[in-house]
Order: sequence, then structure tokens, then C-alpha cells
Amino acid sequence: QNADGPSLMALSRQNLPAIATDATEQGCARGAYRLKAAEADRKVILIATGSEVSLALEVAEKLEGEGVGVDVVSMPCTELFDAQDDDYRADILPNVDPSQILRVSIEAGTTFGWERYTMANGLNFGLDRFGASAPAEALFEKFGLTADTIAVTINGTAVGGNVSFAPITSGFGVTFFSSVSWKTIEASPSSSLLLSDLLEKIAERPTALYSYLA
Repeated sequence: QNADGPSLMALSRQNLPAIATDATEQGCARGAYRLKAAEADRKVILIATGSEVSLALEVAEKLEGEGVGVDVVSMPCTELFDAQDDDYRADILPNVDPSQILRVSIEAGTTFGWERYTMANGLNFGLDRFGASAPAEALFEKFGLTADTIAVTINGTAVGGNVSFAPITSGFGVTFFSSVSWKTIEASPSSSLLLSDLLEKIAERPTALYSYLA
């Protein structure tokens, strides 16, 4: 059906949940589509692709449980989305200030390029370094790509909670957030793991401390 570009069938070796069950829905053909609409007043739009879509749905469930309305947008093809008409793109990603609706990308890969869709003051969860060798669950926990860690950070940013948004990237390639309160750290085992890892690296490289406190 696509005469203007390549087509493919994307499969995963991961044990992922079946999300889309209606074969008549062809949201992928538009590059990005709203997979889940906010139940509460919409404050956040989660944008994910591939296997991270199920993670975004987990994050949305946690935030909705705290009264934060969340849209989940699956974006398998940015080029197709960019080619859609203005009305469609504005419906999926409203052009409003992040204080009204916070845009967040989630991908277990580089964050490069996602700022185009999250805007300058959005949040980008990813890994801007080479990966590591370990079971996927352990790596996601270590690098903070878990529903608990992401929800805590988003909740603090979107509704003025414990996290003050100030992303900084350390010299060893992992993105942390400054101004994180001890209350937030204690509330999330994943955040505690990130902090302990950061402190170990600071002990090895004291100059990294300035980057963290800046």
C-alpha cells in the first residue's frame, strides 16, 4: 500500500505484552498515534517507540493513580509523523508550554533527536553512552529506565513535587537530575541505585562533583 517509501515488519525477541489487538487500527501509518488518552486532566504526554511503549503504559498507570492525566503516544516513525497535516500533529502533540503539558520521551537508546518532539524543556529518558552486558531487567534498573523512577521524576516536574527539573549529563555518560530531594531518593529504589552509582563515580573522579552540583 505504500508506494512512496519502504515498508517493514518489525519483530522483537523480547517477551513483550500484546498491546494493539484491533487489526483495523492503522495508527502506525501516520508515524505516531495516541495509544492511550489521559483519564485525569492531561498534564503529561509520554512518547515512546518499540519495546518502550509497554514501559510508557506502566508509567502512565502509576501517574494516573496519583491523579496526573497522561497520554501515551506510540511514535514508530518520526518521518511519517512529520509528514502529517498540522491539525493531526497538533492533536497528538499540542503546542503548549511544558508547564501546561509536559512532553516526555522514553527510549532505551540515545536521547538525541527526541528534543524535537519533547521541546527544550521536556524530559528525555534514555542512554547516551554504549550499553552494558547484563540481563535487561538489571540494566533498566541500573540506568533508571523503570516505571518507578520515571514516574517519580515526571511527577515532580509536572506537578511541582520533589524533583526540580535540571537535567545534567555526567562525564561518564549517564543522565542524572540535580535538586533531587532525599525524600524522593528514598521513595524510589531505582533512584537510590543511581545515586549510589553516582557517588562511587564521584569518588573515582572528584571533578564530576562540580557537574552534579552545577
